[in-house]
Amino acid sequence: MSMKTSRYLLLTLLVSLIAGIDVFAQTSSKELTTNILDKAASQLRKEGGVTVGFTISNANGSDKGTLDMLGKKFHSVMEGLETWYDGKSMWSYVPANEEVNLTKPKASELAKVNPYYFLDIYKKGNKLTKGNNTNSYYEVVMNSLNPKSSISKAVIRVDRQTYHIKYIKVTNAKNIWLEINVTSYKKGQKFPAGTFAFNKAKHPNADVIDLR
Repeated sequence: MSMKTSRYLLLTLLVSLIAGIDVFAQTSSKELTTNILDKAASQLRKEGGVTVGFTISNANGSDKGTLDMLGKKFHSVMEGLETWYDGKSMWSYVPANEEVNLTKPKASELAKVNPYYFLDIYKKGNKLTKGNNTNSYYEVVMNSLNPKSSISKAVIRVDRQTYHIKYIKVTNAKNIWLEINVTSYKKGQKFPAGTFAFNKAKHPNADVIDLR
C-alpha cells in the first residue's frame, strides 16, 4: 500500500462521556469491546457535523489532512488529493494532473477510504478482543473472519474520558499497514450546501472520469 494509495484512508471519530465507573471490572472482554464501539457509534450519530485533523502514515512516509463529516458523507483534503462522498458517489481529485475519478464505492471500498465506516461493520464478520489498554485509552482489536477481506486486522484506540477515537491501525493479509492519528476534533459544525460533492465550476479544467 503506497502512500498515494493510503491517502484514501481518512479519519476520525466519536464522542461520549464515560459513566464514571470502570467498566472493565464489570464486563467480559467481548462485552466490553462491543460496548466501547457501540458507545462511540451512538455518540457519533448525535454529534452532527465534525471536522477532524489527522496524520496518516505507513512504511513509505506520512501526511497530514482534514476531514469534514456529516453522517456517512465526508470531504477530505490532503496534499495531492481531495475526496468527496455524498452518501452514494465518491469523487477523488488529484490536482497535479487535473483528474477526478467518480465511483460508486462498494462497502469494502468505503471501509478503505473512511475509517468511520468501521462503526458500521464491526459487528459483521469480525472478532473483537481487548488490546493493550492504558490509563488514557481503551484498545479494541478487530480481526476479520473473512480471509479474503481487504482489511484483515484493525487496532482502534478510544480515549477513556471522551470516547473519541484517537488512533487506528489497519493491516491487510500481506501485513502491509497504515496508521491514522487524530490530532484535533471539532463537533457541531455547520457545512454549506455542496460540501460533500465535487463542484466542476470550481475546477473547470478537471477531467472527470466516470467509473460508476
